[in-house]
Amino acid sequence: MTVMVDIARWWAGPEAVKAAVEHGFIRPGQALPNGYYIRNDSPMLRTLPLAPTVVVTVARCPTGCSTFGGTLDGLAAALAHPNPRATLADDYRPQSLYWLEIANGAVVRIDEQYLP
Repeated sequence: MTVMVDIARWWAGPEAVKAAVEHGFIRPGQALPNGYYIRNDSPMLRTLPLAPTVVVTVARCPTGCSTFGGTLDGLAAALAHPNPRATLADDYRPQSLYWLEIANGAVVRIDEQYLP
């Protein structure tokens, strides 16, 4: 089994401000909204193998944000049939960003990144 991904870069803190200024997202001295900066320099998609024991976590935020165990089947279904109105209370949100952990050339973990 494989997953197709579009890799983006994430900066936080002072490095985020520096990268955002360098890329022209903000001007020097300007505040960076939410304290992070994400940039996707390439639209190239990459196909990565999934480990048979891949772990999935999701962020659910109906009243406060917590991380919960998800399933690969649940995430795959949400990505195959995206709900454009998915909210932070829904189990899976295809519009979210996900961190991938890779070991021995395969994805062993997929963690949803909460974004305010």
